[in-house]
Amino acid sequence: MGTIVEAKCECGYRSGTLAVGVGMSGPSPRSAVAICRRCPAVVTVNAEAARKRCPQCRGPVELPTVSEDADSPLNEVKQLLECPRCGHSRLELVNIGDWD
Repeated sequence: MGTIVEAKCECGYRSGTLAVGVGMSGPSPRSAVAICRRCPAVVTVNAEAARKRCPQCRGPVELPTVSEDADSPLNEVKQLLECPRCGHSRLELVNIGDWD
């Protein structure tokens, strides 16, 4: 089962909903949170792809270290990442729900 998250920053940036992980209803690839500096945006990419690219601009992305431990849901562990828009480490991934 995957997790639905949204990236939010104090500067006002919001990513919209992001489906992370893998669903149970089909052979879809596992998706991961990525940061595109070109757009700038937080997006999801195929975590299993050899060359991970932004789905919007096809540019290179950075994969931040994000806890995906089943015993530590995102809503219990506050993780601050560098915001692609303002550049400060105030970007938080907020757990919205689950998907499959």
